[in-house]
Amino acid sequence: MNIFIKIALFWLIAVITPGPNSIVTINTVLKDGRKNGYLTVLGIVIGTAIWALSGFLGISILFKIAPLMYTAIKMIGAIYLIYFGIKKLMPRRDNNKSNDDKLGIKGSNIRTGVLVSLSNPKTAIFIASLFATIVPEDSMIIEKTIFFITITIVSFIWYLTLATVFSIKKLKDKYGLIEKKIEKIFGTVFVLFGIKILLKPE
Repeated sequence: MNIFIKIALFWLIAVITPGPNSIVTINTVLKDGRKNGYLTVLGIVIGTAIWALSGFLGISILFKIAPLMYTAIKMIGAIYLIYFGIKKLMPRRDNNKSNDDKLGIKGSNIRTGVLVSLSNPKTAIFIASLFATIVPEDSMIIEKTIFFITITIVSFIWYLTLATVFSIKKLKDKYGLIEKKIEKIFGTVFVLFGIKILLKPE
């Protein structure tokens, strides 16, 4: 099997596995609409590209040399997910939306996508293992660049598809009827993701 197809399939399996990126994409689309969902997807893809670039540069070696760095990244990411989840569990005030408009909701959605994507250090380990096990050590820079692009494109296509599917009007109408309950579910899921990362052994 062609190495590029292997990487594409490997990463596709990784992104379709439910996680913080999928949850925040679905939540944003249902709550704020397709356009804002797409902006969140853009942020997620930027975050994924940063992790992919880290894998390209050999972050797994860095983690082995400085394990405390991985621990610090893990703790910061977990704390952010817990914070993000708690925000969703808190009652939403009417003036929040106007504040978002003042700050620029576009930037807010992109920023959220980037932070959620970067908050799970397991993504870095997953990409590092991909470069360590599938990508040949003697690969040329141009080949590694193509691998990097492949990971980014697969992520973009999957999350864009997810956002498009959940922007269907029937789903949004149903969400509108049970918005508060769904927001609490999403908030709880993010908190649990964060706690899981904190408690999971190295």
